[in-house]
Amino acid sequence: MTETQIKWLSIIRDWEVSGLTQDKFCQEQEVSKASFSKWRTKFIAEGALKPRIKVTKDDTSPPHAPSGFIPFNIVANPAKQKGMI
Repeated sequence: MTETQIKWLSIIRDWEVSGLTQDKFCQEQEVSKASFSKWRTKFIAEGALKPRIKVTKDDTSPPHAPSGFIPFNIVANPAKQKGMI
């Protein structure tokens, strides 16, 4: 990674934990919103960052809600395979 990439990745990670909107963060840090967006999009595309999920006030799902999937294992019946059943 170049020094510029490291700098922008650090800025974006600081924003992620700031709790601020992108606009407010960029304004407070005196960085270009266009550059911020360009670098964030680039890092997401390269896998260096994960996209944030926007949670709205309309989302009534409790945090850590179960997905509805119940994991299970299928165990072969060895007696059936040997013709014993």
